[in-house]
Amino acid sequence: MPMEDKVRVVEEFTRDELVATTAATGLLRRPDVAFKAMSAC
Repeated sequence: MPMEDKVRVVEEFTRDELVATTAATGLLRRPDVAFKAMSAC
C-alpha cells in the first residue's frame, strides 16, 4: 500500500479527537518518531 494511502487511512481514523489524542500520545512516546515529527515543522 502506498504511503499516501496509509496516511489517508490514519487521518480518517483520527477524525475523532479522543482517538487522535490517544494515537498522537502513543506515537510521541517513541523517541525516533517524536524527533522526526518535531523536525518536520
